[in-house]
Amino acid sequence: MAVENLEKEKFADTISELSEQIRLMEQKYTLRVDDTILQQFHVQQQQINRTKSSIKKLSKLKPEIKFSAPNFKVRKKLS
Repeated sequence: MAVENLEKEKFADTISELSEQIRLMEQKYTLRVDDTILQQFHVQQQQINRTKSSIKKLSKLKPEIKFSAPNFKVRKKLS
């Protein structure tokens, strides 16, 4: 009976250690994903700002070209 309890304890400890390792792996993965998303967001923001700047410069150089705000239509989600 003592051997059985010892094996159960060892098994519980091993499961606990594995659980902690998995938690740390998930945390690292989540941080990497968050960092990648943030980097991509900043890259896209820079591209948007460059595009806006180019449009402003072009509109000053070519005032005959009329630039209007984009008309984005929101589509309803198909269910």
